[in-house]
Amino acid sequence: MGDIMYASISNHECREQSRRDDLESCVYMILHMMTGYLPWSNLAQNQSLEPEQKNEKIMQMKLDFLESDYWNRASVKLTHDSVF
Repeated sequence: MGDIMYASISNHECREQSRRDDLESCVYMILHMMTGYLPWSNLAQNQSLEPEQKNEKIMQMKLDFLESDYWNRASVKLTHDSVF
């Protein structure tokens, strides 16, 4: 399964993996390199949670993150910061 921090949502749901899952994992790695953290980093390091609980909570945080307004703000910033 790899590292839970970078696992795709399909991986969390134990579904068959595809190229899309590789791209999703790559996006998580790039975000981690750019920002220095991921919103679910603390949960991934938490030793007090059972693996099933950790998997569910991290998957839900990823779903919430993907549905958040973060992507709209990021695209606006890129558009306004771009100078040609």
